Amino acid sequence: MLTPFGKAIRKLRIDCSMTLKKMATDVGVSSAYLSAIETGKRQLTDEIFNSIVETLKLDIEVVKQLKVAADMSTDVVKIKSSSSSEKGKETAVMFARTFDSLSDDDFNEIMNVLEKNK
Repeated sequence: MLTPFGKAIRKLRIDCSMTLKKMATDVGVSSAYLSAIETGKRQLTDEIFNSIVETLKLDIEVVKQLKVAADMSTDVVKIKSSSSSEKGKETAVMFARTFDSLSDDDFNEIMNVLEKNK
């Protein structure tokens, strides 16, 4: 099953009439590795993401959309907390610890709070 990033990159690759093998070669990885990124079996690195952007010569709007798709495809999210308050760090850790037990209603409440603070 393709991840959101996998779907987006496959569409871009096909739109550019580029095979998986050609793109993998241009990006500097094997076709098996690139396929594993598309299906979420391997994590996308910043280096590979940047190489894909360069290979496909993507404009800034497409890069932004691709970055969102990449973010939605990851199993791990890192939060930089070095400039956060102690309360901010405590909140981030508590959120991480309880993430799997939160309901859709809980997520909706959190999203509402975050949307207000954009």
